[in-house]
Amino acid sequence: MSRGNPSLYRALDTNQIVDSLKKNVEEEYAERLKSLASVKRAMEPLAKRAASSGELEIAYIVKGKHNVVQRLRNLIEETKKQLLFLTFEKDLLEAVRPAILEAKARNVRVRSAVTPELIETAEALGSVKELICNCNLLLSDDSKLVTVSNWRSDKCHAIVSDDPVMTTIAREYYDNPKCCC
Repeated sequence: MSRGNPSLYRALDTNQIVDSLKKNVEEEYAERLKSLASVKRAMEPLAKRAASSGELEIAYIVKGKHNVVQRLRNLIEETKKQLLFLTFEKDLLEAVRPAILEAKARNVRVRSAVTPELIETAEALGSVKELICNCNLLLSDDSKLVTVSNWRSDKCHAIVSDDPVMTTIAREYYDNPKCCC
């Protein structure tokens, strides 16, 4: 037992209880509506983009060398104005070289960066820089990016994206003298 004054509780009127519960439910409902409105605002640009293009593609993965090469060739064939290709893999360069030469014949501006041992092979493609970093990427018309990973393994895959931030990073990567000179 402890000393002190005992707490006294008195029952509230039923109307007060119901009114208090109703107020709590209404406040919770208002908060949920605000959350829903926020989600709607975030989704609207995606919905507009999907409606206008008929298809919504943010990024996807292509698995397997054959599929990766086919996706690269298709993208090169679809290129209208300019193509940026960075690689340190001789086999990858040889796999897409014919498609790049065809694009060049269609007056597509081709810029590439390759490792020193590949420069001679790549010179026929157009403007060539020396690639210092080990990366494989293709940027088509400054709007569609394909990055290739694990080219030499059976886990070869590519990430395909038209995200403007990623395409800008790829373009700036090529222009960065610490990566391409």
